[in-house]
Amino acid sequence: MAWYYYLEEQLTVPFEAEVRKRSPTSPLSPGDRVQVIAMAPEDVCESEAFVWIRWNKRKLAVPLAQLVPLASDEMTRQAIADWQYWQNRGYQF
Repeated sequence: MAWYYYLEEQLTVPFEAEVRKRSPTSPLSPGDRVQVIAMAPEDVCESEAFVWIRWNKRKLAVPLAQLVPLASDEMTRQAIADWQYWQNRGYQF
């Protein structure tokens, strides 16, 4: 859960993001733009980092690895890049 707490502390929300790839756990498509509003709860993030987004007038948890921040601060961009690097190397929560 160290990754969860690191991301929760480093992400400055809300921020705009773009979907960079498909995910079997998300209805989003590459190129979609979303607003990230928070980290999802710990119990949702037991195996992967999920964030809450606004989607079709409701809140939806999607994988953070699916997103690229568009308008965010350096700390948020770096935390997402760190997570995506480790996930691409096969690591999970």
